[in-house]
Amino acid sequence: MPVVPLGEGGANDAAGQPDYIGTYAVRYETLRNVAIDLGSSIARTGFHNIFIIECHGAPLHNVAFTQAARFVSERYKARMVNVTGLAKAKMTAGGVAGDDILDAHLGKNWRQRSGFEGHAGAEETSMVLATDGAPFVDPAIKSLPPYPVDGLDGFLHTYQKEGWRGYWGDPASSTRELGEALLSRRADLAFEIAESALSGEDLSQLVAYPDNAPAIAQAEVFVKHSLERYQRQQAEIAEWLGRNPWPASHR
Repeated sequence: MPVVPLGEGGANDAAGQPDYIGTYAVRYETLRNVAIDLGSSIARTGFHNIFIIECHGAPLHNVAFTQAARFVSERYKARMVNVTGLAKAKMTAGGVAGDDILDAHLGKNWRQRSGFEGHAGAEETSMVLATDGAPFVDPAIKSLPPYPVDGLDGFLHTYQKEGWRGYWGDPASSTRELGEALLSRRADLAFEIAESALSGEDLSQLVAYPDNAPAIAQAEVFVKHSLERYQRQQAEIAEWLGRNPWPASHR
């Protein structure tokens, strides 16, 4: 299937700036409904194995895909799997996220320099350099100073910190070689899960990201505040549609 360029939320939510330029997201319910609609259509045309592959860490983004996969699987007796959600759970719980790769390419003291590798830092920028996105990486990143936070907890509380410029970590240290190693690790995990599904293994009881990481799944800045914002948006839309129905009522 063609890539669907939609996602919920952004790492910038952690900075308390949900509309930060560069992130144009859809609501959690919107993303889930798109996945349900497409997955249902694919299942109704006879496909029995449907895999969701994505690359975004926002909690509700992943919940939307996992819920969609479970609905379609149950409703159409198909096997729809959020492969990336399960892979992320393995990465965050099993110690295979890539810290060993970062140690090898950035040096074992990288945490002292950048604290946490997140959005647009050395990790993500390196993966972009290893793909067709490389021409869009501004060489000026090599002059950017690190933006350090104290691990995951510091990342989740970035909104309490000054001077955020749209990235975490150390984008100046990014390299194509680091990106290739990280992408290879992620691809291996995705294939492992997909092959398990194709072999008939029941993956429905496995814990998917972010449920395996309570600190992320319960982070107010990502979940509670986002859901409240979406409810306000939905109320505004419903009120407008109530005044502007289609087809217009005959008078």
